[in-house]
Amino acid sequence: MAWPGILTLGLCVTLLGVVILRTAVRKDYRRLGRLTLVSSGLETFVFAFLGLFIWLSSPSGWPAPASGLALAIPAWAFIAFGVVILAGAMGQLGLPRSWGHGEDTLLESGVYRLSRNPQIAGCAILLLGAALISGTWYSVGWMGSYSVIAHTMVLTEEEHLTHKYGDAYRRYCSRVPRYVGIRPGL
Repeated sequence: MAWPGILTLGLCVTLLGVVILRTAVRKDYRRLGRLTLVSSGLETFVFAFLGLFIWLSSPSGWPAPASGLALAIPAWAFIAFGVVILAGAMGQLGLPRSWGHGEDTLLESGVYRLSRNPQIAGCAILLLGAALISGTWYSVGWMGSYSVIAHTMVLTEEEHLTHKYGDAYRRYCSRVPRYVGIRPGL
């Protein structure tokens, strides 16, 4: 696929993701306090399609390291580390809770003591490794699309969690960074 088509597809996926997250998902959180099957399905579709975007925008020989052996080893290390973080965070959170169900208490333990969104951080690390392996400029745009969509999802969820948990969630936000980094207040 030529770069104009890749760019157009990336922009459409990004726009679609933002619209779904700020309309259907946000509406369900506000109206029902949880996601419906439709909104969680749409959210899953956006992230699944975004995950497939690397395959559409990569050279035909991918995943052979287009960037050379010097980047292949760190790239695969990023991928492995990202998978471990993502799987651990999702395992701790659970699928029902990740789709807006079963949120009886605020999760502040385990990896959620270090990041409010470790699954997003883990996925970003994994995608960075894939981008290094791909060695194309397309992967930079792909990372940009992921960043915009993931951050939009996080903002939508933060509105919901603030409404649901109030001061407890605000205190949690003051102690734990949104993604990674230095803890607020230190």
